[in-house]
Amino acid sequence: MYYNIGVLYSQREDYENAIPNFQKAVELDDTDIDAIYNLGLVYFNMEKYEAAQPYLERIVQLDPMHSDAWEALGIVYFKVGEEDKGKEALEKAESLKGGDDQE
Repeated sequence: MYYNIGVLYSQREDYENAIPNFQKAVELDDTDIDAIYNLGLVYFNMEKYEAAQPYLERIVQLDPMHSDAWEALGIVYFKVGEEDKGKEALEKAESLKGGDDQE
């Protein structure tokens, strides 16, 4: 329920109200990939890159094949001054997306 409410707020770009709903969804299930990813994405969209970072890192731990999370994480790393990590993450995203096209 909290995840769905968070999605509705997020779709309306009402990020301030999306955040507590995604946080509650993650609190109830700390392996909920969709809730964790969307929470990270909300912070990313708000340009709160340091807040987005741990959620995006968690996603790639839980799902190393999540190319969108790798891409967002790469951008976050660049924004927070971790260029080497950013380059690696973006290369990982590109390789995963390239692999998707070949299937």
